[in-house]
Amino acid sequence: MNAKNAKTTFSFNVFLASIAGEPLGIKYTQIANILNVSQSTISKLRHGRLQKMPPGLEPDMMASRFGEEIVKGFAPTKSTVAQFKTYAQMLKDKYLFSDILNGFVSLFITATPTNEQRMEKFYSGMIPALIKRCYEEAYSNSEKDYSNWVETHKNEQTEILYQRICDTINQDVFDDEKLKQLLNVVYSASLRQQYKLPYSDLSFIKMLNEYVGSHVNHPFYNSVRRSEIISISEDSTVMKRSIKAQEQIMSPSPNLLRYTLNQTFYHANKMAPDEIVKHAFGNLNCMVNGVPLVRYMNVHEHNEYTSPEQFVTAIKMEDEISGLISTELLFAFNLYPEKLGETFEIAYEYCSTTTFIPNISCNYSYTLRYPCKFLEHEFSLDAKTRDNWGVRVKLFTPLTDSAYGTKIADQYTKNSGTADCRHVTFYEWAMPGSGYYRNIYELKFAGSQYGSNFN
Repeated sequence: MNAKNAKTTFSFNVFLASIAGEPLGIKYTQIANILNVSQSTISKLRHGRLQKMPPGLEPDMMASRFGEEIVKGFAPTKSTVAQFKTYAQMLKDKYLFSDILNGFVSLFITATPTNEQRMEKFYSGMIPALIKRCYEEAYSNSEKDYSNWVETHKNEQTEILYQRICDTINQDVFDDEKLKQLLNVVYSASLRQQYKLPYSDLSFIKMLNEYVGSHVNHPFYNSVRRSEIISISEDSTVMKRSIKAQEQIMSPSPNLLRYTLNQTFYHANKMAPDEIVKHAFGNLNCMVNGVPLVRYMNVHEHNEYTSPEQFVTAIKMEDEISGLISTELLFAFNLYPEKLGETFEIAYEYCSTTTFIPNISCNYSYTLRYPCKFLEHEFSLDAKTRDNWGVRVKLFTPLTDSAYGTKIADQYTKNSGTADCRHVTFYEWAMPGSGYYRNIYELKFAGSQYGSNFN
């Protein structure tokens, strides 16, 4: 059942709305008179604004009388019975019931007295009984909800702290009102959807406060789109990755913004930095707002750059344990906003050719540096590689801690595709630190522990 067709819990305010709507159309003033409460109380009940049920409405005192009073204006004629059958069918289609009430409603709908006289006699008792039983169950459901409300909201201080965080990140971040609400959307709506348990845990709130504070005044992505075609040589010694990407970044202020793309390059032999750049960022092409990067930088920095490779820095590193040599490559340049909230369209493509190192070259991770409104990445294997290799992806979000049992909400993310082509999508706002692991594995190990970790 999808969200659009999902049934609603049959609470007391839902019950009141059902008898006030079609096909019965009982006025709320009449309901108030029967229950002997004010119009204001009925209004609060209708909208679920009360934290407990008003006194005097308990089922043992009111349910039978309420059912009898509601049906006083309905003589059990053939048309009236049809009207209540329509009402019962509507209840069955739209709301969640206990098995007992569901059985009674089903009997009410399917009963077929042999003649009109028997029908009138049968339904003269069944119609008020239907209302009575609905009253009893709706009251019970609401009482249960109110009890849960007390438990869920007992730590009001936690909620206050959380709101202060949301207020803090909205202060002096953007002048434009829509932009000022961005981080509230990111950290309030998305976080509350993704993390189910932390609201009564002050340590989590404190950690969140520190996390949010570290990202105030940062830019954000409107969208990040990236596609990658992966090729592994037949002898499994070389991996090639052809990458194309389009990123839309919005700056929160007219201050200089540093754009950085990281690429780790593993190699067995010592290579000169310019040679590493040539292999890791082969045929590099980059555009900023439709302007070639070199031209954009020359205009803003009054320089004489000649190639985008000049913006790549190679830093050699050696793992002290394994002795493996790697190079951290930073493709970085400055963006020069001229106004508040300026958007930059950055498009780049390059081909990376690296030595294939088992259990190392197979793995790749991507992490968002800024909040992102929409992310879509695709990995595919070329025709020759897909015969022997497959690709898997595993998503992650920041602040994930097994103590909280947190995980990404399925309705906001997606990891789909086939063994040779995977799609990663974040449909809603994703926080900095969200991302994924990509793993290339040999198909002959598809059912092993090694491969299953990335399902």
